[in-house]
Amino acid sequence: MKALARKAVERPVTFLMISLIVIGFGLFGLSNLRLNLYPDVSFPTITVYTTYEGVAPEDMETLITRPIEEAVGSISGVRRVRSLSSQGASVVKLNFNWGTDLYIAESDVRKELDFVRRRVPDDAEQPIVFSYDPNQEPIVVLTLTSSIRSPRELRTIAKQQLEQRLERIPGIASSETSGGYERQINIELSNDQIRSYGLSISTVANKLREENIQVPAGELIEGNTVYSLRTIGEFKNVDQIRNTIIAVRDGQTLLLEDVAKVEDGVAQPIGNVHVDGEDGVILNIYRQSDANVVTAANEVIANIQDLQKIVPQDVQIDVLTNKANFIEMSIDNLLLTGLQAVILVVLILLAFLRSSRSALIIAISIPISIIATFSIMDWAELSLNIISLSGLTLAVGLVVDDAVVVLENIFRFKEEGEDAKSSSIFGAQEVAVPVVISTLTTLVVFIPILFVPGIAGFLFRDLALTISFALAVSSIVALSLIPMMSSQLLSKKAAEEVSKSYLKRLLDWSRGNVYKRILASPLLLLGALVFPLVWLFKFISKKTGGFFKNTVGPIFTNALDNLEGWYRKTLDRFVNSSGTVVMSAFVLFIVTLPLFYTLGGEFFPRVDENAFTLDVQREPGVSLFELERTITQVESVINEEVPEARLIVSDFGDKEGIEGADNPGGYQGTVRVELVPQSERARSQAAIVSDLLLELESIAGAEIKEVREDPLSPEGENGLIVQIYGFNPQTKQEISNGVKQRLRDIDGIVNVFSTADEGRPELRVTMDRERISRLGMTTSQVANALSNAVKGNLATTYVDQGIEFEVLVQLRPGDKAETTDLTNLQVETPDGGFVPLGNLARIERFSGPTNILRINQERVTEVTADLSDIDMGTATARTRASLDQIEWPEGYRYEIAGSAEDQAASFNYLMIAFMIAGILTYMVMASQFESLVEPFIIILTIPLALTGVLVTLWATGTSISVTSMVGLILLSGIVVNNGIVMIDYIKILQARDLSRHEAIVTGATRRLRPILMTAFTTILSMVPLALEIGSGSETWSPMARTVIGGLTMSTLLMLFVVPCMYNIINSLVEKLGFDSVHKIDPIGKQKLAEA
Repeated sequence: MKALARKAVERPVTFLMISLIVIGFGLFGLSNLRLNLYPDVSFPTITVYTTYEGVAPEDMETLITRPIEEAVGSISGVRRVRSLSSQGASVVKLNFNWGTDLYIAESDVRKELDFVRRRVPDDAEQPIVFSYDPNQEPIVVLTLTSSIRSPRELRTIAKQQLEQRLERIPGIASSETSGGYERQINIELSNDQIRSYGLSISTVANKLREENIQVPAGELIEGNTVYSLRTIGEFKNVDQIRNTIIAVRDGQTLLLEDVAKVEDGVAQPIGNVHVDGEDGVILNIYRQSDANVVTAANEVIANIQDLQKIVPQDVQIDVLTNKANFIEMSIDNLLLTGLQAVILVVLILLAFLRSSRSALIIAISIPISIIATFSIMDWAELSLNIISLSGLTLAVGLVVDDAVVVLENIFRFKEEGEDAKSSSIFGAQEVAVPVVISTLTTLVVFIPILFVPGIAGFLFRDLALTISFALAVSSIVALSLIPMMSSQLLSKKAAEEVSKSYLKRLLDWSRGNVYKRILASPLLLLGALVFPLVWLFKFISKKTGGFFKNTVGPIFTNALDNLEGWYRKTLDRFVNSSGTVVMSAFVLFIVTLPLFYTLGGEFFPRVDENAFTLDVQREPGVSLFELERTITQVESVINEEVPEARLIVSDFGDKEGIEGADNPGGYQGTVRVELVPQSERARSQAAIVSDLLLELESIAGAEIKEVREDPLSPEGENGLIVQIYGFNPQTKQEISNGVKQRLRDIDGIVNVFSTADEGRPELRVTMDRERISRLGMTTSQVANALSNAVKGNLATTYVDQGIEFEVLVQLRPGDKAETTDLTNLQVETPDGGFVPLGNLARIERFSGPTNILRINQERVTEVTADLSDIDMGTATARTRASLDQIEWPEGYRYEIAGSAEDQAASFNYLMIAFMIAGILTYMVMASQFESLVEPFIIILTIPLALTGVLVTLWATGTSISVTSMVGLILLSGIVVNNGIVMIDYIKILQARDLSRHEAIVTGATRRLRPILMTAFTTILSMVPLALEIGSGSETWSPMARTVIGGLTMSTLLMLFVVPCMYNIINSLVEKLGFDSVHKIDPIGKQKLAEA
């Protein structure tokens, strides 16, 4: 690496061309990077979803769930099997170990399901197998409303006019409509009337099915022509259905309309959607797996005006959510934060170096390092997301560290009388080894993060790689371009050139001899690529140059000179009392440790996304009408209490497909509230929700809580969850009641619910098998008759404009409104007679389970709760302390799950990664110093940093989170760098025959300025990130605060502790009879240059 500096100074044009090539590749890589909110995370979760219409939860457990659990539970890599059996649905989730190949795992699951298919009922639907992908959430959600159209019409418009149009937009995979009412041809029969005609529901349904046919009849050859034969018998309109002949009685034809009411209506409503209090529908739009989120979402938004033209004028299309907005705001905020960091770094450089040219040399290294990083990110198949961009923002202050050390050393040689070229070579070569080693110590701390299992490891892989790429590039830039630019810009000739207008120099260069001009000033072409940065420097220099030169410069120079003088005198005294200094630092560390127990803990900091979602739950079995009334009350309170609301969308009742598995019976709904941007409101999202929930407590019969939508939690378990294990349901019910009460008694824990709460009301029909058998019937026939009467018989389909609609035959509502109606239901016998259902079965009222939760094939009762003004770590600790006071019966136990479980696991893994990072840092330093003892001196800066971290987090009220833990790991690689540079220079001075005491004092004093400069640039570059300004900043402020607090404290303390500890260690080594320093001939500048 030492030879690199000489080559760069001697061959500036060659290195200029190399720089241009690197910049070109970087810009090309940037254009290829995909834009996402989060990195591409593949959650090791596979879900098996099975439906069996009308089957109760207990029967679903026995017939479907348990056979599937037994089949898939033995698959290799399965960590946990979680199942939920509800009305007509079974959901079995398989959690695999992180790193499992999900393609192989999904194939294994399908193979096992093929074998288990023989054990489940034939009329159950085929299981659906899929994996979770957070990037496949809807990227845009649209709403459709109209002041004059019915929900059925709105749904028809969405499905027939908009879905296919949206799916033709580039990058869009599919769109799905939710809400509104599905068109259906309803045929309602009177129980008494059909009995009088000797008909049954199945008879009518079969007749309609037989009359609505279109059957291919083969081919007819007539002469030389072949005709295909088709029998046309499909219903063309609803009137044809009404006029269908059902039977002939006494020589007269009996039409369907004679015995039934035929209505072109809607299917039985199971749910609905409100948009700002009015009926509406929702369109969920999904992107293709390889599509850019922002590009695809913006394409949809750009097409809204065209979509508005193809729907009726009274139909309004609005945007409910647009993922691109939050992504763009988050990324824009990070870019702004990065720009602010660059400006702060520039000001620090100007203040320390007192030269715009010197500051420009270092500042040019920032965009070059960052742009070059883009090409490596593209090669590593990373995306541009808030994680990787945060890494680049954090890297802004780090990439200048090596450049600062090199340039400061070049300045020192120049002040000693060397010309610009020699100073550039000698200065870079003297610090080449510590620069490389200090970079390595930062890089190695990220190695453990790459191997951390779980979501934390996968997420921060992008951050670790991005920072590592940027630092590796910056180290090369520091040892090549920095000396090359210094040799050009710090020369006397360059000083004269800089006095000219930059634009004028470019024009002069374009008019002159190009080759000669490039040789004379090779930085002009490079400068053209960073013209905005150069212009910024010129602007700052022009506006503040006099201020810096005449006011700040002298003051800052005098302050630094005085600081160096004071530091030298103080350190001279402290070295003589090294033991006391080190012991004082140790006592300070011990004193601040108790602060750790005052800090809370959370998995990921909560982010203000300008929206929140409420879950509104009523008692199981509540009607859709009653649920809608409650939803309307909630909407009314929101309108009154949340003036910041931009749009309110409610989705309630049963859901179609797998979404309905967690809401059996349709007794709950969600209310999504879109807020105005954060900059336009005084209250935070958390404050709005907290105030609103207090107001919503007045709504009787409703349990309302906030749903924190975290795409990084595939289970959706973001609150506190207590799982109760045991074999007796009644005992678990009693235990869960006690657990709920204990949780409610803990301050900050709210909205406590249990899966063992009030069950779903049900009517159980117990067949009298003997009576049924005597009539020549089977229990299946009786059950089908009951199903036809209540649920209806899907007779056939009616096609209108190419779209199929169901034709359902059922009893009229008045004949199945009460339990007595079912008792009087007439069941047809084989001889054509009828018998009341009450003579064949007994109907009883029961309260069955709403759903049955099983974990690893064991029934579990869950108690869930939300947190308000309390962090997860504190809530978990208080919950454990309370539950441990319960005398648990033998065979019963509890576990705390959800995000608390993920948090604990991630914290453990990251703490191990932190310790491994410390060990790797030690190993790198040991290889540099060829000593097993001296690295311990520098490792002491890590506990010094911990002191600053604890104080900073405590003072700012910041909880420990995954991001702050990653900041701690990053910090362990940063804080040792100044110690490495200091110790390395002290050893150089000792090798030049200075005494240990003089080498320590002189070496530490000479390294004071670069240490302060690198510390200030790193700290100030992270200040914008720590201030929580803008969208998404809440995620990264704990990391920035951790680094700022730790680096500030460690820098202040290491200036005294490291020299004193070095003195103690070397004194001990010498007393033991070993050489503390390898004596070499004094290193002259020429020798150094030749080394």
